Amino acid sequence: MKYYICKLRFLTPLHVGSGENAKSLDGGMMSVCADTFFSALCCTAATNAGESYVSEIRELAENGSLALSDMMPYHGEELFVPRPAAMPKVFKETKMTPDRKAMKNLAF
Repeated sequence: MKYYICKLRFLTPLHVGSGENAKSLDGGMMSVCADTFFSALCCTAATNAGESYVSEIRELAENGSLALSDMMPYHGEELFVPRPAAMPKVFKETKMTPDRKAMKNLAF
């Protein structure tokens, strides 16, 4: 299976949140969940191309030809991925950096 990284650049401001408090801008997030992206893809296809394209996208996803991951932030060529929830054993055995507490609070 081939994998592609697509860097999306939006022409207008984009507010992405969890939806828990849609009235506030405080709930913004740095990433977009795959299901939210898939929904936006289907809505755009329905608006611009019609129902047949939505059915085609759904079939591609159902048969495994199309798989989406969460959208993560990037800057230039540098990609940011989420910080692991558990520290790998290799890093536990070595000394942590002096900024251990600062690194603990990083999301990406």
